[in-house]
Amino acid sequence: MFGRFFGKKEVPKSNFGDIVMQAASFLTSALRTQMTEMDGIERGLPAPAKDPFSLGYVAGFTEAVAAMRNIDSDAHQFVVHQAVFTDVFGEQEGPLLFATFMKLQGEGNEEIMMGMTIGGEDMFGWLNGERDAPVKWAEYVNKNA
Repeated sequence: MFGRFFGKKEVPKSNFGDIVMQAASFLTSALRTQMTEMDGIERGLPAPAKDPFSLGYVAGFTEAVAAMRNIDSDAHQFVVHQAVFTDVFGEQEGPLLFATFMKLQGEGNEEIMMGMTIGGEDMFGWLNGERDAPVKWAEYVNKNA
């Protein structure tokens, strides 16, 4: 499901719970850092932060870390994605936005796919030392707010 954009590797199953929770925590922290750079964030997330491109970005960003942490099971990836969406967008809105992402991804929505690609590239670029921090989500939201 999620692994079609990024490669998968096998990991011993004994550490999956810890790896999944560490990945979700790391991702949430990195995304919240970008949120502090969004214009108008003091009034809540601007509408572009919740549009299809942004939902794809958050998912692609998450997928990149799941791939790098060798989280290869769809069930474990699902848990990481759901935890990140809930932490970033809130307990009420997060699951709804995750469901919207899943629906649009299943339909092959171009904005979702573009967001996933850019989110993954932004995370990989950061983790590979090609940039100081991931910023593409905040840049997109500020440009479209």
